[in-house]
Amino acid sequence: MANSRQPAKRVLAPELTSAHLQVEGEVDDDEDDGDTNPPNFLVLPSGVGANRVLMVGVATEIEDVGQDDEYLRLRCSDPNGNVFYTYAGQYSKGPKATIAALEVPSRVAVIGKPKTYEQEGEVFVSLNPETVHEISEEEYDDMVVEAAEATVERFTSDQEDQKFEELAQSAHTDEKRLEVYDRCVEVLEAVHEGMADAPADDTFSEDELEQKGYDELRSLASEFDGISGNAAADDIVTALTDEPRPA
Repeated sequence: MANSRQPAKRVLAPELTSAHLQVEGEVDDDEDDGDTNPPNFLVLPSGVGANRVLMVGVATEIEDVGQDDEYLRLRCSDPNGNVFYTYAGQYSKGPKATIAALEVPSRVAVIGKPKTYEQEGEVFVSLNPETVHEISEEEYDDMVVEAAEATVERFTSDQEDQKFEELAQSAHTDEKRLEVYDRCVEVLEAVHEGMADAPADDTFSEDELEQKGYDELRSLASEFDGISGNAAADDIVTALTDEPRPA
């Protein structure tokens, strides 16, 4: 049934903001639920239609852009600085309250419906939020990876609905679609690089060690071969940073 609730597709900012074509779906005449409004689909460069999307980003700015009533704009960016915007007003009271309570910066997951709008002759895309949730750094990394992998899969696999694939090919040149694909792959690579560079939880950090007293540092140093407990405190801190904690 074409007018049932659509699943949210995991999308990265480069693909969302590169889209500019929104089309109406079809209403199932056999479905008697009183809902005759056709769903709107944003035609993604990867060749699918998205009625709802799930996106994650780091909230970097919250601004009231309303004239008479409060209308909040949430600016989010991904690991490569790609940006997307979410707007919440009187018809999105739950998400608006969540956005208003956020501290910047914070990591968020947004489920919403993409909406195109024209400004100075250009078409832009924003999200009408259904839910906004603050997430942990680990959840953020995992969800960015999942979105990137889903995007690569869409670009490299045959799509079930050829209508959207044909619309995407008409709306975007092959060069543009390849550019979007490459930018999404770069996001995936950036997250993997950041995860590889992140110190493990079971190692000593420099900040943690600098808060310890000299006697405690000497005691820790004695548990490692090649680290002198008689060295200066700064030297012990340097030697112990990123070392595994004793079992």
